[in-house]
Amino acid sequence: MIRLTQDQRLNLSLAGEHYVVAELRRREVHATIAHGNQRQTDVLAFGGDRLVTVEVKTTRTGISWPVSAVGPKAGAWVFVSIPDFPTPPADAAAAAFFILTRDEVTALVGRIRAEYLRAHPNYKEVNPLWDITFADVEPHRGAWQKITGLLAEP
Repeated sequence: MIRLTQDQRLNLSLAGEHYVVAELRRREVHATIAHGNQRQTDVLAFGGDRLVTVEVKTTRTGISWPVSAVGPKAGAWVFVSIPDFPTPPADAAAAAFFILTRDEVTALVGRIRAEYLRAHPNYKEVNPLWDITFADVEPHRGAWQKITGLLAEP
């Protein structure tokens, strides 16, 4: 596995955020990138008087997404997979999107953490990162209705 430079990681992250905004806009959801350093708020999606904060995690195809054990604060999470650098995708269809609600991510991270701790009972947790795999998120592929549903809630 080739390690990405800091600039490549930043570019990959920003590409994922732009892809998510584009996909939401394509679905007629108002969305924008949340510039600045807001933890677990990469994209803001809004409609009427509702606002959903979205955490975006981006990886290259074939690599998992590391997630902190700290409970997610975002209303929704989008895990994005785009083709390897430096080859850019021909269009947004080359990217894959997996959309989970806050509760789904919390449950998933909890399950992964519990499985790891059962297998490694002496592990001392200090700022752990848990790997979310493609198998973990595959059932949520293209589930944009989760975000539109959050925007439609009363």
